Amino acid sequence: MLTRKHINKIRTLKQQGATIQGISEKMDISTWTVQKYLKTELKEPSTVLLMEEIEALKAIIVNLEKRTKILEGIKPDTEQSIQNKNTT
Repeated sequence: MLTRKHINKIRTLKQQGATIQGISEKMDISTWTVQKYLKTELKEPSTVLLMEEIEALKAIIVNLEKRTKILEGIKPDTEQSIQNKNTT
């Protein structure tokens, strides 16, 4: 399976007038693979979340924000402690 970058490259080369054989040789892939990706539509991944999942994720974010604030509060003390240990 090719990456999105490779698929886009195939399509760009085709739009620029390259032949399937030419794309195949340039990208070192089979002509069948080139044809396959020219025929298929590139679909964006879709994600569906339930409201309960969204609320759970929001709660996690709030919790992480609280933890971040706590860590930012003790950071100066920790840095000072490390400096003291390095100077002794």
